[in-house]
Order: sequence, then C-alpha cells, then structure tokens
Amino acid sequence: MNTKITAYFDESGTHDKTGALKGSSVVIVSGVVGWNNDWAESSSLWQAVLTNYNAPYFHFTEWAAASMTVRGKIKPSSDYGRNPYREWPLEKLDRFLYELAAIVGSGNKVLVGGYVNTSLFHQAAKTGEHGLAPAGGDPYQHCLNESFVTLPRDILSAWRWYWTEPVSICFDRVDDSNWRKMIVSAHKMASEMDTRINDLKFEDKKCSLPLQAADLAAYRFRQLAENRNGGKLNFNLPKLDQRLLKGMFKQFDTTGAPPMGR
Repeated sequence: MNTKITAYFDESGTHDKTGALKGSSVVIVSGVVGWNNDWAESSSLWQAVLTNYNAPYFHFTEWAAASMTVRGKIKPSSDYGRNPYREWPLEKLDRFLYELAAIVGSGNKVLVGGYVNTSLFHQAAKTGEHGLAPAGGDPYQHCLNESFVTLPRDILSAWRWYWTEPVSICFDRVDDSNWRKMIVSAHKMASEMDTRINDLKFEDKKCSLPLQAADLAAYRFRQLAENRNGGKLNFNLPKLDQRLLKGMFKQFDTTGAPPMGR
C-alpha cells in the first residue's frame, strides 16, 4: 500500500547492552513522522543546507567527533580522515547543526519514540526481576517494541483531530542481522495491535534525507536522556534544543485549530 504518512526512525546508544560503555547507558529509538508531501518539502530544504555547506550528508556521530576534536576534548581517531566535517571550524559546525535542527522542528511533523535506561534494565534482567526487564531481558528489543507500539498514541498527541491514515515505518538499512530481526519483530507486534501501522522498509541513511533528520533527533534525545538520568538536564534550553523541539512544543499545545498540513 502506498501510504501518505511515513515515520522515519533511528536508534542511538546500541553498542553495549550492559550500559557500561560511554554513550550506552540509555538506548533510544526515536524518529519523526510527517505527511509525505511535507517530507518532500523538508528534504528540499535539507538538501539545500547540505549543498550550501558542501556536506555529502549529515551524520550526528561524525559531526560530534569533529566538534569534540575542534574543541580539544578528544584526539582524532584513526578513521578521522574520512570524516566529512574534519576541516570545518567550530562556528561552521554549529551553524550547520542549528540549521538542520530548525528543519526537524518545523512544519507539521511529530517527534516520536522512547528510551530505556540500559544499565538499570541490565541489572533487573541479571537479578531475575523479569517484570522490570521484559522482551526476554533485551533492552534493545524492549525499546523497539515500545516505540512502535506507542507510535499511534504519539501521533494522536499531535494529530488528534484527524489522523486515520496508515503510516509506513522506515528504518536505517542495517548490516547487523540480529538488529534487523528485532526491528521486524517489533513492527510485526505493533501492526497486529493497530492496523494503522502499515509497511516496514529500510533505506540507506546517507541517501535518505528524512532518515538523517531521524538520526539528529535520536542522537540528541539520547544526550538529553543521559543528562536527565544524571541529574544534569538544563531546563534553560540551548539553541539546538529550542530549534529541534519547536515542533514538540506545538504538539502539546491544545489551543487553536488543528494544523491540517496535508
């Protein structure tokens, strides 16, 4: 079925199921939902930013490596020579990220997904507290399950007046067969619970501009979730989050007429 709505998803923090390694204490499965004609417009804007900065694509992990290297927080890794942002000054790196974040937070899009505290989940599974560690004790499977199952609720929080259309789910194409199986399993569960969850497809993030938007959202939400769990969440939102979360603030605004962005 050719759907009119697509949810683009990405994950972050999936490199250690115990949650011990840096950047793995929280696993995020997050994404952005939009009408396909809106995605076409956002993709045009996204491509214009890439072209203006002479960037082949956006990947938050590589952007962060370049930013931290320029700031002197880390030394260049062995593969840093392949980083497309390696020669950019800090001011250019920041402007690039802010402009893309503004695109994610604009228009009639919905930010969706969820996260699992991986370290706590691991401890619960290890001690046999299965009620606190469902999905066979796998934090990644549980996060995928919950993110897909709650997708209709998340969409309705923004489009509560008119959402009836089926929604396609698009995930980054992955080489890890186990991760792909978990995605397929979570999608199957969600589609059986709500028929509005339609087909599942995989695309290459370096070529799919909406998946790059999902990458930005997932990586930043993982950082915010880690800050929250560590008691470091700053409620005076920095510029990046003001732009990225602009759409979310509108999502929970119950005043006024519904935005019919079809």
